[in-house]
Amino acid sequence: MEQSLFISQQEIEQVNKQNTININVGVLGHIDSGKTSLVKTLSKITSTASLDKNPQSQERGITLDLGFSAFYTRNPNEEGKYFQFTLVDCPGHASLIKTIIGGAQIIDMMFLVIDVTKGIQTQTAECLVIGEILADKLIVVLNKIDLATDEVINKQKKIIANVLSKTKFGNQVPLVPVSAIQALGIEDLLKILLQNITIPNRQAQLNKGLLFMIDHCFQIKGQGTVTTGTIIQGSMKPNDEVFFPMLNLNKKIKSLQMFKKPVQMGEPGDRIAALFTNLDAKEIERGIVCQPGIVSLLENIVIDFKKISYYKGQLKSQNKFHITSGHLTVMGQLKLIIRPKNLQLEINSEGEYLEDYEDYVKFQEKYNLYGVLQLEKPLIASMNSLVIASKLDTDLEANICRIAFYGNILHSYTGQQIFQQNYLRIFRKKTKNGKVEKVIDNYTLLIKDLFKKETNIANYIGKLIVIKQGNIQGKIESAFGKSGKVKVFVESGTNQDMINSDVVMIYKKYLFHK
Repeated sequence: MEQSLFISQQEIEQVNKQNTININVGVLGHIDSGKTSLVKTLSKITSTASLDKNPQSQERGITLDLGFSAFYTRNPNEEGKYFQFTLVDCPGHASLIKTIIGGAQIIDMMFLVIDVTKGIQTQTAECLVIGEILADKLIVVLNKIDLATDEVINKQKKIIANVLSKTKFGNQVPLVPVSAIQALGIEDLLKILLQNITIPNRQAQLNKGLLFMIDHCFQIKGQGTVTTGTIIQGSMKPNDEVFFPMLNLNKKIKSLQMFKKPVQMGEPGDRIAALFTNLDAKEIERGIVCQPGIVSLLENIVIDFKKISYYKGQLKSQNKFHITSGHLTVMGQLKLIIRPKNLQLEINSEGEYLEDYEDYVKFQEKYNLYGVLQLEKPLIASMNSLVIASKLDTDLEANICRIAFYGNILHSYTGQQIFQQNYLRIFRKKTKNGKVEKVIDNYTLLIKDLFKKETNIANYIGKLIVIKQGNIQGKIESAFGKSGKVKVFVESGTNQDMINSDVVMIYKKYLFHK
């Protein structure tokens, strides 16, 4: 008989941080697709934030919604080594998309659970979108095969494979039929999982300052307050002093555990429980613990803008979106800007304002697109953090994708900095039209109707104009009288035929700057 890929409880006791690699697997899918049943069937170790939610969170009217549990397998490539698969059970209900996004940001790979009797549903599609943004590897779990005929299962396989072929995952995604409730196909799922593991490279993140995403917090009588979460970067040890930015508070770590086993250090990718004394659990549910200075309160941010292809709503400057980073979501107003591809976007760069994403289609070969987000409340995040923008106020019955765009934070500005000339300068291209009234000499024209008499001409000295007849360039030299007329120098020379020719000036008008 073939040996089970699960290991015995006795062998689990031999598992430790030194001989085990942790892989975080997001379990996503439409509500009632059987995610939690699958997790229950797979799980051997259950954490405090798992299938039985902590009563304190329920008392406070906040559902945690993210479940965490784990199981172990042997590492088939190394004798005496193990994999710990931490399962992040994300909710399937449409109203909890913020929670799903928060949970998905800590995963290495993803199970997309689909009810084979129903196929791809609205939240299935949204979860697939999130997976495209955040996961490198995807396994589709076709659940409830005990309720479907072989004909239905094969039909759904073809439909789903066709949908996946149009995503970044392509047509090589494993589709694994199971019945979570009857534990059918689970061994096959484990085999496929082990065949598709990519060992995360955590080393680059280890040398950075600590960033620990908290998803759960509760009190233990007589001991203190436990925060559980996932280390994104850096490390943490007992007696380390860490910072709670949402409380503006430094606290010392009393002890650490990983799935109920004491550990002396937590590293990137680890799911950790950290014990603190004199910390009020009621003030914390989700958020960040970090090394001081790693995160900031960000009021305005600039991201490299990536549109979600499935999003069919408007994407215009001035639109408002729900902006999620980690477990935090705030409202933000979008401004779209473009910049030539050969130029980096520095903190004091210029960017041209776009009214509508559709306008970018004309420029995308030569320009990069960025999103400036003016946030209604500060976001606690670090530079290069991922943000995901959604339209969560969309009717849940509308059956459309609500995730609009995403990107990484490139720069941030305070409310005051965005009004200052030495920071980001966003401009619109504007035009003014006039006429050649008179040829003054061989190189000078008199232009009328370009400005109003009250205009301060000094602001436009040196600006280029184009004489439409012949497409000839000139440069504004000075005001002529007080009626708004100007003298224009034409390097290529003037002639009498230019009189009454139309003149256009294209110039930049800067937003924000007063």
